[in-house]
Amino acid sequence: MLYTFFCSFTLRAQNDFETTETEALNLFKAQDYVKSQQLYSLLLSQFPKKGEYAFRLGVCMLYSEADKKKPLNYFKRASTDPEFKNPELYFYLGRAYQLNYRFDEAIPYFVEFKQRAKKALQREFKPDDFIAASLHGKYLISSSAELDVFSRKELQLEDYFRSYSSESMGGKLLSKPEDFKTKTDRKRRDKSVVYLPKQSTRVYFSSYGDEGLQRDIYVSERGKDGIFGKAQLVKGINSPQDEDFPFLHPNGKRMYFSSKGFNSMGGYDIFVSTWNENTSTWNAPQNLEFPINSPDDDFLFVTDSTDQVATFSTTRMSAFGKVTVLTINNPNAFTTKDTIALAKLQTDAQAREEFLAQVLTKAELNVNHNVSATEDSSRINTTVLSNTEIAVNSSTTNPDKPITIKSVKTPTTNIKNELSTFSNSEIILMERQELNELNENYNDLLKQIADAQLVSDNLSRETQEMLSLARKEVMHAEAMEPSSNQKTQLNEAQMALQDAQADSLTALRVLTHLQNLQHEAKILNQERALNQRYITFLEQAQTKKSSAWMDSVRVVEDQLAALENQHVKKSELANPIALQSTTLPVLNNT
Repeated sequence: MLYTFFCSFTLRAQNDFETTETEALNLFKAQDYVKSQQLYSLLLSQFPKKGEYAFRLGVCMLYSEADKKKPLNYFKRASTDPEFKNPELYFYLGRAYQLNYRFDEAIPYFVEFKQRAKKALQREFKPDDFIAASLHGKYLISSSAELDVFSRKELQLEDYFRSYSSESMGGKLLSKPEDFKTKTDRKRRDKSVVYLPKQSTRVYFSSYGDEGLQRDIYVSERGKDGIFGKAQLVKGINSPQDEDFPFLHPNGKRMYFSSKGFNSMGGYDIFVSTWNENTSTWNAPQNLEFPINSPDDDFLFVTDSTDQVATFSTTRMSAFGKVTVLTINNPNAFTTKDTIALAKLQTDAQAREEFLAQVLTKAELNVNHNVSATEDSSRINTTVLSNTEIAVNSSTTNPDKPITIKSVKTPTTNIKNELSTFSNSEIILMERQELNELNENYNDLLKQIADAQLVSDNLSRETQEMLSLARKEVMHAEAMEPSSNQKTQLNEAQMALQDAQADSLTALRVLTHLQNLQHEAKILNQERALNQRYITFLEQAQTKKSSAWMDSVRVVEDQLAALENQHVKKSELANPIALQSTTLPVLNNT
């Protein structure tokens, strides 16, 4: 009788376990991560060494919890189970590190995922995009602005955009009307948001188009009959990745939108593009950088009519199904930034941890102003440019107010001499061409850095192993009894040691090459930002006819001239070895 009861109890417990496991997996596949997390937490408590449970619990937490540090522990725990061989573990380890701004640690795991996953899985997860985003992220967080945050609200994803102030934006936000949807949009249940301006007859919106490969930004113009014409793909601001949430400023010359392409640091990043009246096209998009952008999704950036106050949404630090809507003092890329020396962070572990702690604090974007945005828009901001000059701006965010200069030294380049030869329009056109070239060079440089990073990691590991092995062989041969065989072995071991030392020098050259590339990327990124600012000031000088704007131009000229001496020599950027022929590294399970 007792035996029968025990068997019945055991069988019922087994059935309960299997039911729980099946339900947890079904919820996981349905992306109901909150409920699935509860069940996997229960399963893991009963089977603490089972890697699959730890892995799936980590994925649930990554999507459902605001704290992105917690999932890392469960992914690491899953990696200790020798029977768990799911390659997705490496992708999610990389993603967890990326969401915690630890981009250097994220990249090797994305690479490991590429090496282990089948082609179909790679096409689904797109690890190359995440590798590129991590490389971009390293440089986007190295130079960051301090944001004034006026308000912060956590809202449901379904209707978050209704919290935006329609009165200040000069239009209204609404779910995309059916008339703007293609068959593919309807098939994919597109629920994007559209901004309808009061004054303009043009409406910009995102769509999968007819082919449905990715979201792009389109424009449709309303005719005199009130009917919108056929949507046209917007040139200049669409990439091979998704673009969404376009917002055209009421002045018609500035567009904010979100993209997963260009130099995004992960998910949707917010970009801005300005209208080029000379070419009637949109200029190359500029990333608004950290802390506006993050490795999570950042989107729907909307400003007031003065472009001073902005509202945008982000999924960082948000629970599953929710977004955080923030109202900030819009920096417009003109805020004073603290540039971090990346080279030091590569070698100083303590400095790196302190820097990452600061990044995480900045990324939270907590409210730091107890006054309204309107009351704060006129405060004075000063920027120390050198020991002998100070730039004073009546508003850190308003491009319609020029910088005034106190104790300005003689500029290294005289803009008036240039204006005597070229018109302002010609100079602006040349500067825009230069900016486009800078953007292309910067993106090419990031690709080189990705290659060099992989090669450097691989060579460093291999040469250390070879050196260690060669030294052991030499010591072993030296300890042998003297003989002809011993002499032969010693000679061979010493030759192997010399080869390993030569390879070690090659690894050092590759590391130096990588550091040179990283330094050049940092300088190019600063140059891009200054070049954009230079163009803006030239445009204002052209339209406002104000000498104050010419003073602003000179300040930026001096800053650009100072950067010229910081570029790496071309000879030092040359590849020391053929990167294409080098094998990618194979990582451990930890």
